[in-house]
Amino acid sequence: MISDVLATTCSLPPKAGRYDKAYIPTVGGVFPHVADKVVISGLVQKLTLLPGGHCLAVAGDLPPIIEFHKQLVQQSHDFHEMCKICLAFCYTIDFTLVVNDTPRDRRVTLASESCRRLQSDQYGLAIVGGSGESTIRSLLFKQQPLEIHGTAGLSKLSRAFFLVSEALDLDSRDPTQTIEKSFGGYYEIATYDGEKFFKFDRVAYHYVRLDTFGSESYWVLHKSIYHEYVNGDLIVRRVVWAREDNGGSVWQDCYLIGDLQRPADNARATEHIGNTVPSTDWEVVCFEAGHSKFRAVSAGRNLVKVWKQADRWFHETDTALMDEYVEAFIKATKSE
Repeated sequence: MISDVLATTCSLPPKAGRYDKAYIPTVGGVFPHVADKVVISGLVQKLTLLPGGHCLAVAGDLPPIIEFHKQLVQQSHDFHEMCKICLAFCYTIDFTLVVNDTPRDRRVTLASESCRRLQSDQYGLAIVGGSGESTIRSLLFKQQPLEIHGTAGLSKLSRAFFLVSEALDLDSRDPTQTIEKSFGGYYEIATYDGEKFFKFDRVAYHYVRLDTFGSESYWVLHKSIYHEYVNGDLIVRRVVWAREDNGGSVWQDCYLIGDLQRPADNARATEHIGNTVPSTDWEVVCFEAGHSKFRAVSAGRNLVKVWKQADRWFHETDTALMDEYVEAFIKATKSE
């Protein structure tokens, strides 16, 4: 299950001089304007783990989403009541709900009609809906034939991770395809572990590209996005790295994303961000050279090590692992 985090509402705020346009918040660092009939309310976790082991991804106007979520939480113990709630909202919002029907030992997918439009062999059943449907559909088809390297046994998870990596890059490169369609900003992933759904925590997305300086070419860690949950709030940090001998960073943006049930705890998040360097369990790396890309996903062995000293972040790369990735990239490029 993959969801973006942009929250929209159909109610436009009163116009007031130079504040008559709304900015779209996005972790990608691009802030285009919204026109017409919809305005971005902010960022919110729309991928929700419900009581009873169920998982919901939802899109649409924010007020009915909140009411839909509230009713599902209240009736999460009753499969038939949840079906009735879905029927009542199926023409109002876009949603996909996977119900963990424990007594019958099954998972049942309930979705609005707008979210039943795509099946892909590489991704299994991909249910797509919302304003960014064409973008996700395009990304799915572009990603499915491409090879992914990294930790063995992560093939299915790797495709989900790299789909998010590509969508994040698209947010900054071509926001007309994502956030200007009220879709994007950031993304979450949840999966079923055999008993319940869980969200992936402590994820790092790294972007490495081949840059030329004078007559020499170097692989440069360009930017990183760190993803972690703190007491249910999602904290996302975007770091753009400097090319300094001591590995210092240029700057970082920090985003706090709450859920549908309560406001985010800004004070706790601020303290955490100021005092803690995020740990990484999952690392997603995109290598880019010209028009060629190489993808790697790993668990347990990290390309990038980060630490904090005083008020500054520092980093170093695992040169041996970097060499392995580059060698695999060269082989993959030659075989194309």
